[in-house]
Amino acid sequence: MLAFALSVPAGLANAAFPAASALFRFVLAVGVFSVTSAPLSAAVSAIPIPAPPTDLRSCSLASSDRFLWVLDRATKKVLRFELAHGTALGSFGVAALQPVALAFDGTSLLLADQQRQRLYFLDPSTGVERRSVPLPMPRDKGPGSVEAMSWDGESLWTAIFAGQSSSFNEINIASGKIVRSIFANCIPLGLAVVKHRLLSLCYRAKNLPPALAEHDLSSPDNATVELSRKWLPLLDTVGRVIALSYDGRGRLWCVDPDRHQAVPCAVLE
Repeated sequence: MLAFALSVPAGLANAAFPAASALFRFVLAVGVFSVTSAPLSAAVSAIPIPAPPTDLRSCSLASSDRFLWVLDRATKKVLRFELAHGTALGSFGVAALQPVALAFDGTSLLLADQQRQRLYFLDPSTGVERRSVPLPMPRDKGPGSVEAMSWDGESLWTAIFAGQSSSFNEINIASGKIVRSIFANCIPLGLAVVKHRLLSLCYRAKNLPPALAEHDLSSPDNATVELSRKWLPLLDTVGRVIALSYDGRGRLWCVDPDRHQAVPCAVLE
């Protein structure tokens, strides 16, 4: 049985957490939350994730209203599930040298290769490569690693870990350029962009679990977006979780590494 482990991205282990605590401090937002902690009903509550006997550093999720894909970075495999009943539909390997993140654009499964810094468009059922393009990185924020991705209907968003310069980046696929870059002010472990809402699983300090954050993207001013961050509740039924994806039907999905399951971790109102 694979032992999932929540590991800190490369370079984080050397960070001075007491010094960084000021950067990663959080303020509980006052007001109405944008998600509910009410229990789910009439929906699959967990999807078991079969796994080979290797040490999985971390994983990534992508979903549609019908399917869920789980990337096992260690084995370079993508597992595919049917969401309505949690049925396993098989898996396929990927040729990326360092696969790190997934997203679904409605037609293709998008896969980021950190080492080659390329974005692959795959057949979502078979994993057959359709095309690939360069994956731009925010050079002005220093070298970083792709931790998560999300498709907002028009653009691809990436969550980049780069220490205190960690960021969320909007990429125009046609031009191949980053058109917007926002400081994350945390270490992003998961990402889901839903309309004008950027939701992320953020790691804030050494001994704290990831927390669910929301940024309001409606303002064109990046500083305003960064200041709009609110901390949202996860479902009462979930524990420590990693990765994040939105299924188009009101549910955010995460991976519970201790139970080896993909689980709904929040419900959008």
